[in-house]
Amino acid sequence: MQDISTWLTSQSKIVTRAGVCPFISAKGSIALAELRTHLFNYLIARYAAIKGKKGIFILRCDDTDTSQTDTTLMPLIVSMFNDILEAKPDLHPYNSEQTLKYPLIQSKRNELYEKYIAQLEDCRILYKKKSNDPFIFSIKKYIEHYGNIIQVNDLLLGNFTYDLLYEQRIHDFPLTRANGNSLWHLCSVVDDFNCGVNLVIRAQDKIGNIPYQEMIRSALNLPFKAYLHLPLMLPDKNLNSLNFLSTVNELMKEGISSRAIVIYLVSSLFNQENNTYLNVKDFLFNLDFYKLKKTSSRFNLNKLYAINKKLQDNFLDNDYLKELSKCAAIKEDTEWNNLLSKDFIKKFLLGLRLDYIKSRVILNSLINPSYLVNRFNNYKETLNLLNELEKNDANFSIIKKIRILIIENKSLIPLFRWILTGEISGISIFKILDFLEQSKFLLIERINTAKNSLVNHLKTNNAVS
Repeated sequence: MQDISTWLTSQSKIVTRAGVCPFISAKGSIALAELRTHLFNYLIARYAAIKGKKGIFILRCDDTDTSQTDTTLMPLIVSMFNDILEAKPDLHPYNSEQTLKYPLIQSKRNELYEKYIAQLEDCRILYKKKSNDPFIFSIKKYIEHYGNIIQVNDLLLGNFTYDLLYEQRIHDFPLTRANGNSLWHLCSVVDDFNCGVNLVIRAQDKIGNIPYQEMIRSALNLPFKAYLHLPLMLPDKNLNSLNFLSTVNELMKEGISSRAIVIYLVSSLFNQENNTYLNVKDFLFNLDFYKLKKTSSRFNLNKLYAINKKLQDNFLDNDYLKELSKCAAIKEDTEWNNLLSKDFIKKFLLGLRLDYIKSRVILNSLINPSYLVNRFNNYKETLNLLNELEKNDANFSIIKKIRILIIENKSLIPLFRWILTGEISGISIFKILDFLEQSKFLLIERINTAKNSLVNHLKTNNAVS
Protein backbone atom coordinates (compact mmCIF):
# COMPACT_ATOMS: atom_id res chain seq x y z
CA MET A 1 0.00 0.00 0.00
CA GLN A 2 1.30 3.45 -0.95
CA ASP A 3 0.60 6.51 1.16
CA ILE A 4 0.17 9.95 -0.33
CA SER A 5 3.71 11.18 0.40
CA THR A 6 5.30 8.11 -1.21
CA TRP A 7 3.03 8.33 -4.25
CA LEU A 8 3.64 12.04 -4.76
CA THR A 9 7.39 11.48 -4.55
CA SER A 10 7.19 8.76 -7.22
CA GLN A 11 5.41 10.97 -9.77
CA SER A 12 6.99 13.49 -12.14
CA LYS A 13 3.61 14.95 -13.10
CA ILE A 14 0.46 15.24 -10.99
CA VAL A 15 -2.89 16.12 -12.55
CA THR A 16 -5.95 16.65 -10.35
CA ARG A 17 -9.45 17.78 -11.20
CA ALA A 18 -12.51 19.30 -9.59
CA GLY A 19 -15.83 18.43 -11.16
CA VAL A 20 -18.36 21.19 -10.50
CA CYS A 21 -22.10 20.85 -11.14
CA PRO A 22 -23.59 24.25 -12.03
CA PHE A 23 -26.96 23.51 -10.44
CA ILE A 24 -29.71 25.92 -11.38
CA SER A 25 -30.89 26.03 -7.77
CA ALA A 26 -27.41 27.01 -6.50
CA LYS A 27 -27.14 30.00 -8.88
CA GLY A 28 -23.41 29.55 -9.39
CA SER A 29 -22.45 28.98 -5.75
CA ILE A 30 -20.78 25.92 -4.21
CA ALA A 31 -21.46 24.47 -0.75
CA LEU A 32 -18.48 24.67 1.62
CA ALA A 33 -18.18 20.90 2.13
CA GLU A 34 -17.86 20.38 -1.64
CA LEU A 35 -15.57 23.36 -2.04
CA ARG A 36 -13.14 21.96 0.53
CA THR A 37 -12.52 18.93 -1.69
CA HIS A 38 -12.04 21.12 -4.78
CA LEU A 39 -9.50 23.25 -2.92
CA PHE A 40 -7.55 20.17 -1.87
CA ASN A 41 -7.25 19.21 -5.55
CA TYR A 42 -5.82 22.67 -6.19
CA LEU A 43 -3.54 22.33 -3.16
CA ILE A 44 -1.99 19.06 -4.37
CA ALA A 45 -1.28 20.47 -7.84
CA ARG A 46 0.47 23.51 -6.35
CA TYR A 47 2.33 21.34 -3.83
CA ALA A 48 3.70 19.34 -6.77
CA ALA A 49 5.02 22.54 -8.34
CA ILE A 50 6.76 23.54 -5.10
CA LYS A 51 8.47 20.13 -5.09
CA GLY A 52 9.81 20.70 -8.61
CA LYS A 53 7.22 18.55 -10.37
CA LYS A 54 4.61 19.48 -12.93
CA GLY A 55 1.28 20.06 -11.22
CA ILE A 56 -1.94 20.69 -13.14
CA PHE A 57 -5.31 21.56 -11.60
CA ILE A 58 -8.36 21.13 -13.84
CA LEU A 59 -11.83 22.60 -13.30
CA ARG A 60 -14.53 20.65 -15.13
CA CYS A 61 -18.22 21.29 -15.68
CA ASP A 62 -20.21 18.17 -14.72
CA ASP A 63 -23.57 18.90 -16.33
CA THR A 64 -24.69 15.51 -17.63
CA ASP A 65 -28.11 16.16 -16.08
CA THR A 66 -29.03 19.15 -18.22
CA SER A 67 -32.47 19.41 -16.60
CA GLN A 68 -30.87 20.37 -13.27
CA THR A 69 -27.82 22.32 -14.46
CA ASP A 70 -27.13 25.50 -16.41
CA THR A 71 -23.78 25.97 -18.14
CA THR A 72 -24.30 29.74 -18.29
CA LEU A 73 -23.48 29.73 -14.56
CA MET A 74 -19.97 28.37 -15.17
CA PRO A 75 -18.37 31.80 -15.83
CA LEU A 76 -19.41 32.78 -12.29
CA ILE A 77 -17.83 29.61 -10.90
CA VAL A 78 -14.61 30.01 -12.90
CA SER A 79 -14.42 33.65 -11.79
CA MET A 80 -14.88 32.59 -8.16
CA PHE A 81 -11.89 30.24 -8.40
CA ASN A 82 -9.78 32.76 -10.33
CA ASP A 83 -10.60 36.08 -8.71
CA ILE A 84 -12.20 35.41 -5.32
CA LEU A 85 -10.53 32.26 -4.01
CA GLU A 86 -7.33 32.79 -6.04
CA ALA A 87 -7.21 29.03 -6.65
CA LYS A 88 -6.69 29.39 -10.37
CA PRO A 89 -7.25 26.25 -12.47
CA ASP A 90 -4.75 25.55 -15.22
CA LEU A 91 -7.52 24.23 -17.46
CA HIS A 92 -11.19 25.15 -17.27
CA PRO A 93 -14.19 25.16 -19.65
CA TYR A 94 -13.10 28.36 -21.38
CA ASN A 95 -9.44 27.66 -22.12
CA SER A 96 -9.42 23.90 -22.68
CA GLU A 97 -10.86 23.29 -26.15
CA GLN A 98 -7.63 23.95 -28.03
CA THR A 99 -5.64 21.68 -25.71
CA LEU A 100 -8.17 18.86 -25.35
CA LYS A 101 -10.16 19.23 -28.61
CA TYR A 102 -13.38 19.23 -26.57
CA PRO A 103 -14.33 21.87 -23.97
CA LEU A 104 -14.42 20.80 -20.32
CA ILE A 105 -18.22 20.83 -20.32
CA GLN A 106 -19.62 17.32 -20.24
CA SER A 107 -22.83 18.15 -22.12
CA LYS A 108 -20.66 19.25 -25.06
CA ARG A 109 -18.45 16.15 -25.13
CA ASN A 110 -20.97 13.54 -26.29
CA GLU A 111 -19.09 12.99 -29.54
CA LEU A 112 -16.08 11.90 -27.46
CA TYR A 113 -18.14 9.68 -25.15
CA GLU A 114 -19.84 7.93 -28.07
CA LYS A 115 -16.44 6.64 -29.24
CA TYR A 116 -15.92 4.92 -25.91
CA ILE A 117 -19.48 3.58 -25.86
CA ALA A 118 -18.66 1.95 -29.21
CA GLN A 119 -15.52 0.39 -27.69
CA LEU A 120 -17.54 -1.06 -24.82
CA GLU A 121 -20.06 -2.43 -27.32
CA ASP A 122 -17.21 -4.20 -29.08
CA CYS A 123 -16.23 -5.73 -25.74
CA ARG A 124 -19.77 -7.22 -25.56
CA ILE A 125 -20.44 -6.01 -22.04
CA LEU A 126 -23.27 -3.59 -22.91
CA TYR A 127 -26.87 -4.40 -23.64
CA LYS A 128 -30.24 -2.74 -24.20
CA LYS A 129 -33.58 -4.04 -22.99
CA LYS A 130 -35.21 -2.51 -26.06
CA SER A 131 -33.69 -0.98 -29.17
CA ASN A 132 -34.45 2.59 -28.06
CA ASP A 133 -33.45 2.06 -24.42
CA PRO A 134 -30.22 3.29 -22.79
CA PHE A 135 -27.04 1.21 -22.86
CA ILE A 136 -26.61 -0.85 -19.69
CA PHE A 137 -23.30 -2.18 -18.37
CA SER A 138 -23.51 -5.92 -17.61
CA ILE A 139 -21.75 -7.05 -14.43
CA LYS A 140 -22.05 -10.69 -15.51
CA LYS A 141 -20.40 -10.02 -18.88
CA TYR A 142 -17.68 -7.99 -17.20
CA ILE A 143 -16.86 -10.88 -14.87
CA GLU A 144 -16.67 -13.26 -17.83
CA HIS A 145 -14.11 -11.06 -19.59
CA TYR A 146 -12.14 -9.43 -16.76
CA GLY A 147 -12.73 -11.44 -13.60
CA ASN A 148 -14.69 -10.79 -10.43
CA ILE A 149 -12.12 -8.95 -8.29
CA ILE A 150 -11.64 -5.18 -8.30
CA GLN A 151 -8.88 -3.80 -6.12
CA VAL A 152 -7.72 -0.22 -5.74
CA ASN A 153 -5.38 1.57 -3.38
CA ASP A 154 -6.59 4.69 -1.63
CA LEU A 155 -3.63 6.87 -0.63
CA LEU A 156 -5.32 7.79 2.65
CA LEU A 157 -7.55 4.85 3.56
CA GLY A 158 -5.61 1.89 2.14
CA ASN A 159 -6.79 -0.93 -0.11
CA PHE A 160 -10.37 -1.46 -1.25
CA THR A 161 -11.28 -4.89 -2.61
CA TYR A 162 -14.60 -5.75 -4.26
CA ASP A 163 -15.66 -9.29 -5.17
CA LEU A 164 -18.35 -8.79 -7.78
CA LEU A 165 -19.69 -12.32 -7.21
CA TYR A 166 -20.68 -11.45 -3.65
CA GLU A 167 -21.26 -7.68 -3.72
CA GLN A 168 -25.05 -7.70 -3.73
CA ARG A 169 -25.23 -3.90 -3.76
CA ILE A 170 -23.45 -3.70 -7.13
CA HIS A 171 -25.88 -4.16 -10.01
CA ASP A 172 -25.96 -3.59 -13.75
CA PHE A 173 -25.96 0.15 -14.37
CA PRO A 174 -26.87 2.46 -17.27
CA LEU A 175 -24.18 4.36 -19.18
CA THR A 176 -26.55 6.56 -21.19
CA ARG A 177 -29.88 8.32 -20.81
CA ALA A 178 -32.94 7.59 -22.88
CA ASN A 179 -31.98 10.50 -25.16
CA GLY A 180 -28.59 8.91 -25.84
CA ASN A 181 -26.50 11.31 -23.72
CA SER A 182 -23.85 9.69 -21.56
CA LEU A 183 -24.16 9.43 -17.79
CA TRP A 184 -21.66 10.59 -15.21
CA HIS A 185 -19.79 7.33 -14.46
CA LEU A 186 -18.69 6.96 -18.08
CA CYS A 187 -18.09 10.70 -18.54
CA SER A 188 -15.90 10.93 -15.47
CA VAL A 189 -13.70 7.99 -16.48
CA VAL A 190 -13.31 9.22 -20.07
CA ASP A 191 -12.66 12.82 -19.01
CA ASP A 192 -9.98 11.77 -16.54
CA PHE A 193 -8.19 9.83 -19.28
CA ASN A 194 -8.66 12.58 -21.86
CA CYS A 195 -7.25 15.19 -19.44
CA GLY A 196 -4.42 13.03 -18.11
CA VAL A 197 -5.76 12.98 -14.54
CA ASN A 198 -3.71 10.54 -12.47
CA LEU A 199 -5.00 11.39 -8.98
CA VAL A 200 -8.73 11.40 -8.19
CA ILE A 201 -9.41 13.33 -4.99
CA ARG A 202 -12.96 13.40 -3.70
CA ALA A 203 -14.97 13.04 -0.49
CA GLN A 204 -15.56 9.71 1.24
CA ASP A 205 -19.24 9.73 0.32
CA LYS A 206 -18.06 8.96 -3.24
CA ILE A 207 -16.31 5.70 -2.29
CA GLY A 208 -19.30 3.79 -3.63
CA ASN A 209 -18.42 5.00 -7.14
CA ILE A 210 -15.14 3.08 -7.19
CA PRO A 211 -16.30 -0.33 -8.50
CA TYR A 212 -18.46 1.14 -11.27
CA GLN A 213 -15.80 3.49 -12.57
CA GLU A 214 -13.04 0.90 -12.23
CA MET A 215 -15.05 -1.59 -14.29
CA ILE A 216 -15.43 1.01 -17.04
CA ARG A 217 -11.73 1.93 -16.86
CA SER A 218 -10.63 -1.70 -16.95
CA ALA A 219 -12.94 -2.61 -19.84
CA LEU A 220 -11.59 0.33 -21.85
CA ASN A 221 -8.02 -0.67 -20.95
CA LEU A 222 -7.24 2.80 -19.62
CA PRO A 223 -4.32 3.52 -17.22
CA PHE A 224 -4.67 3.11 -13.47
CA LYS A 225 -5.40 6.21 -11.39
CA ALA A 226 -4.58 6.82 -7.76
CA TYR A 227 -7.47 7.60 -5.40
CA LEU A 228 -7.66 9.74 -2.31
CA HIS A 229 -10.99 9.95 -0.50
CA LEU A 230 -11.11 12.82 1.97
CA PRO A 231 -13.15 12.83 5.20
CA LEU A 232 -16.49 14.60 5.22
CA MET A 233 -17.17 17.95 6.83
CA LEU A 234 -20.22 17.69 9.09
CA PRO A 235 -22.43 20.51 10.41
CA ASP A 236 -21.37 22.51 13.45
CA LYS A 237 -23.24 21.17 16.50
CA ASN A 238 -24.11 24.73 17.44
CA LEU A 239 -25.58 25.61 14.05
CA ASN A 240 -28.62 24.41 12.19
CA SER A 241 -28.08 22.56 8.91
CA LEU A 242 -29.03 25.59 6.82
CA ASN A 243 -26.18 27.63 8.30
CA PHE A 244 -23.77 24.78 7.62
CA LEU A 245 -24.67 24.87 3.95
CA SER A 246 -23.34 28.41 3.67
CA THR A 247 -21.50 29.26 0.50
CA VAL A 248 -18.46 31.45 -0.04
CA ASN A 249 -20.70 34.33 -1.10
CA GLU A 250 -22.85 34.09 2.02
CA LEU A 251 -19.82 34.04 4.32
CA MET A 252 -18.20 36.97 2.53
CA LYS A 253 -21.42 38.94 2.87
CA GLU A 254 -20.88 38.53 6.62
CA GLY A 255 -17.43 40.07 6.31
CA ILE A 256 -15.30 36.91 6.26
CA SER A 257 -12.42 37.24 3.81
CA SER A 258 -12.00 34.76 0.97
CA ARG A 259 -8.49 33.93 2.14
CA ALA A 260 -9.76 33.08 5.61
CA ILE A 261 -12.31 30.73 4.04
CA VAL A 262 -9.63 29.00 1.95
CA ILE A 263 -7.17 28.69 4.85
CA TYR A 264 -9.86 27.38 7.18
CA LEU A 265 -11.20 24.80 4.72
CA VAL A 266 -7.83 23.31 3.78
CA SER A 267 -6.43 23.39 7.34
CA SER A 268 -9.57 21.71 8.69
CA LEU A 269 -8.49 18.56 6.82
CA PHE A 270 -5.36 18.30 8.96
CA ASN A 271 -4.64 17.75 12.64
CA GLN A 272 -2.83 21.08 12.80
CA GLU A 273 -5.72 23.51 12.97
CA ASN A 274 -4.06 25.62 15.67
CA ASN A 275 -1.56 26.86 13.08
CA THR A 276 -2.97 29.72 11.04
CA TYR A 277 -1.07 30.59 7.88
CA LEU A 278 -1.42 33.92 6.10
CA ASN A 279 -1.62 32.38 2.62
CA VAL A 280 -1.76 29.07 0.79
CA LYS A 281 1.93 29.19 -0.11
CA ASP A 282 2.96 29.26 3.57
CA PHE A 283 0.52 26.44 4.23
CA LEU A 284 2.04 24.33 1.45
CA PHE A 285 5.60 24.81 2.69
CA ASN A 286 4.53 23.43 6.08
CA LEU A 287 2.31 20.64 4.76
CA ASP A 288 2.55 17.32 6.60
CA PHE A 289 0.45 14.61 4.94
CA TYR A 290 0.86 12.35 7.96
CA LYS A 291 -1.45 14.76 9.78
CA LEU A 292 -4.20 14.43 7.16
CA LYS A 293 -7.40 13.37 8.89
CA LYS A 294 -9.06 10.07 8.01
CA THR A 295 -12.35 10.62 9.78
CA SER A 296 -15.02 13.27 9.45
CA SER A 297 -14.90 16.50 11.43
CA ARG A 298 -17.35 19.31 12.06
CA PHE A 299 -17.53 22.72 10.50
CA ASN A 300 -16.52 25.26 13.15
CA LEU A 301 -17.80 28.77 12.51
CA ASN A 302 -16.04 30.17 15.58
CA LYS A 303 -12.72 28.83 14.31
CA LEU A 304 -13.37 30.47 10.93
CA TYR A 305 -14.05 33.83 12.61
CA ALA A 306 -10.85 33.47 14.65
CA ILE A 307 -8.80 32.82 11.49
CA ASN A 308 -10.46 35.78 9.80
CA LYS A 309 -9.51 38.06 12.70
CA LYS A 310 -5.91 36.83 12.77
CA LEU A 311 -5.52 37.37 9.03
CA GLN A 312 -7.01 40.88 9.27
CA ASP A 313 -4.44 41.80 11.89
CA ASN A 314 -1.51 40.37 9.93
CA PHE A 315 -2.31 41.00 6.27
CA LEU A 316 -0.01 43.20 4.26
CA ASP A 317 -1.77 46.52 3.69
CA ASN A 318 -2.60 45.85 0.04
CA ASP A 319 -3.83 42.33 0.80
CA TYR A 320 -6.10 43.62 3.56
CA LEU A 321 -7.66 46.26 1.30
CA LYS A 322 -7.99 43.72 -1.52
CA GLU A 323 -9.95 41.34 0.72
CA LEU A 324 -12.25 44.17 1.81
CA SER A 325 -12.87 45.01 -1.85
CA LYS A 326 -13.74 41.39 -2.64
CA CYS A 327 -16.39 41.41 0.10
CA ALA A 328 -17.68 44.74 -1.21
CA ALA A 329 -18.01 43.26 -4.70
CA ILE A 330 -19.97 40.29 -3.36
CA LYS A 331 -22.25 42.73 -1.52
CA GLU A 332 -22.61 44.73 -4.76
CA ASP A 333 -21.37 47.84 -2.96
CA THR A 334 -21.16 50.26 -5.89
CA GLU A 335 -19.68 53.08 -3.79
CA TRP A 336 -16.75 51.11 -2.44
CA ASN A 337 -14.21 51.65 -5.22
CA ASN A 338 -14.85 55.38 -5.14
CA LEU A 339 -14.33 55.44 -1.37
CA LEU A 340 -11.13 53.45 -1.63
CA SER A 341 -9.75 55.87 -4.22
CA LYS A 342 -9.25 58.37 -1.38
CA ASP A 343 -5.96 57.89 0.43
CA PHE A 344 -7.26 59.14 3.77
CA ILE A 345 -10.01 56.49 3.73
CA LYS A 346 -7.45 53.77 2.97
CA LYS A 347 -5.33 55.01 5.87
CA PHE A 348 -8.37 55.07 8.13
CA LEU A 349 -9.37 51.49 7.22
CA LEU A 350 -5.82 50.24 7.75
CA GLY A 351 -5.92 51.81 11.19
CA LEU A 352 -9.15 49.99 12.02
CA ARG A 353 -8.23 46.52 10.67
CA LEU A 354 -11.85 45.36 10.94
CA ASP A 355 -13.82 43.14 8.59
CA TYR A 356 -15.75 44.61 5.67
CA ILE A 357 -19.14 44.69 7.42
CA LYS A 358 -17.87 46.53 10.50
CA SER A 359 -15.70 48.84 8.38
CA ARG A 360 -18.64 49.72 6.14
CA VAL A 361 -20.92 50.48 9.10
CA ILE A 362 -18.31 52.82 10.54
CA LEU A 363 -17.71 54.52 7.20
CA ASN A 364 -21.45 55.00 6.77
CA SER A 365 -21.67 56.64 10.18
CA LEU A 366 -18.81 58.97 9.25
CA ILE A 367 -19.88 59.80 5.70
CA ASN A 368 -23.68 59.58 5.84
CA PRO A 369 -24.67 59.71 9.51
CA SER A 370 -28.27 59.23 10.57
CA TYR A 371 -29.04 61.52 13.50
CA LEU A 372 -31.53 59.74 15.76
CA VAL A 373 -32.05 62.20 18.59
CA ASN A 374 -33.96 59.80 20.81
CA ARG A 375 -30.79 57.78 21.50
CA PHE A 376 -29.91 59.94 24.50
CA ASN A 377 -31.47 62.59 26.76
CA ASN A 378 -28.69 65.14 27.29
CA TYR A 379 -30.33 67.55 24.88
CA LYS A 380 -29.51 70.85 26.55
CA GLU A 381 -25.89 69.94 27.29
CA THR A 382 -25.39 68.76 23.70
CA LEU A 383 -26.94 71.96 22.34
CA ASN A 384 -24.60 74.02 24.51
CA LEU A 385 -21.63 72.07 23.13
CA LEU A 386 -22.81 72.70 19.57
CA ASN A 387 -23.13 76.43 20.24
CA GLU A 388 -19.65 76.44 21.74
CA LEU A 389 -18.18 74.69 18.69
CA GLU A 390 -19.83 77.13 16.29
CA LYS A 391 -17.69 79.90 17.72
CA ASN A 392 -14.69 78.32 15.96
CA ASP A 393 -14.42 79.27 12.30
CA ALA A 394 -11.77 76.80 11.10
CA ASN A 395 -11.75 73.04 10.94
CA PHE A 396 -8.52 72.59 12.87
CA SER A 397 -9.77 74.93 15.62
CA ILE A 398 -12.93 72.85 16.09
CA ILE A 399 -10.95 69.62 16.29
CA LYS A 400 -8.51 71.17 18.74
CA LYS A 401 -11.42 72.42 20.85
CA ILE A 402 -13.07 68.97 20.91
CA ARG A 403 -9.83 67.25 21.88
CA ILE A 404 -9.31 69.69 24.77
CA LEU A 405 -12.89 69.31 26.03
CA ILE A 406 -12.68 65.50 25.90
CA ILE A 407 -9.39 65.42 27.78
CA GLU A 408 -10.88 67.71 30.44
CA ASN A 409 -14.14 65.76 30.72
CA LYS A 410 -14.36 62.19 29.36
CA SER A 411 -18.10 62.06 30.05
CA LEU A 412 -18.52 64.27 26.98
CA ILE A 413 -17.26 61.52 24.63
CA PRO A 414 -20.73 59.99 23.92
CA LEU A 415 -22.13 63.47 23.18
CA PHE A 416 -19.33 64.34 20.78
CA ARG A 417 -19.60 60.92 19.15
CA TRP A 418 -23.29 61.60 18.49
CA ILE A 419 -22.52 65.07 17.13
CA LEU A 420 -19.94 63.64 14.71
CA THR A 421 -21.52 60.31 13.70
CA GLY A 422 -25.10 60.17 14.96
CA GLU A 423 -24.08 57.28 17.26
CA ILE A 424 -23.39 57.29 21.01
CA SER A 425 -21.03 54.28 20.95
CA GLY A 426 -18.50 52.84 18.55
CA ILE A 427 -14.87 53.33 17.60
CA SER A 428 -12.46 55.65 19.36
CA ILE A 429 -13.50 59.31 19.27
CA PHE A 430 -9.92 60.15 18.31
CA LYS A 431 -10.12 57.91 15.21
CA ILE A 432 -13.31 59.75 14.28
CA LEU A 433 -11.55 63.09 14.66
CA ASP A 434 -8.59 61.87 12.61
CA PHE A 435 -10.97 60.87 9.82
CA LEU A 436 -13.01 64.09 9.79
CA GLU A 437 -9.87 66.19 9.96
CA GLN A 438 -9.13 65.17 6.35
CA SER A 439 -12.04 67.22 4.98
CA LYS A 440 -12.07 71.00 5.32
CA PHE A 441 -15.84 71.37 5.44
CA LEU A 442 -17.05 67.95 6.61
CA LEU A 443 -16.74 68.66 10.32
CA ILE A 444 -18.56 72.02 10.12
CA GLU A 445 -21.29 70.34 8.08
CA ARG A 446 -21.69 67.69 10.81
CA ILE A 447 -22.03 70.29 13.53
CA ASN A 448 -24.71 72.13 11.55
CA THR A 449 -26.61 68.92 10.77
CA ALA A 450 -26.44 67.73 14.36
CA LYS A 451 -27.66 71.09 15.67
CA ASN A 452 -30.55 71.28 13.21
CA SER A 453 -31.61 67.71 14.08
CA LEU A 454 -31.48 68.46 17.78
CA VAL A 455 -33.29 71.81 17.55
CA ASN A 456 -36.06 70.30 15.40
CA HIS A 457 -36.48 67.48 17.89
CA LEU A 458 -36.70 69.88 20.82
CA LYS A 459 -39.20 72.10 18.99
CA THR A 460 -41.35 69.10 18.15
CA ASN A 461 -41.39 68.12 21.80
CA ASN A 462 -42.04 71.71 22.99
CA ALA A 463 -38.71 71.81 24.77
CA VAL A 464 -37.62 74.97 22.98
CA SER A 465 -39.83 78.01 22.67
